[in-house]
Amino acid sequence: MDNKTAWWASMSEDSFLKSFVMKYADEIPDVLKLYLEKTKHKS
Repeated sequence: MDNKTAWWASMSEDSFLKSFVMKYADEIPDVLKLYLEKTKHKS
């Protein structure tokens, strides 16, 4: 397993979501809203 694969495998769901949301927030307008709604229900 290369380093990139190991990094993805070790990443928690929360870290992944935060990274994904921040990366695509400008490209997909509703992604930030959907993420905030999802995290609001978790708390």
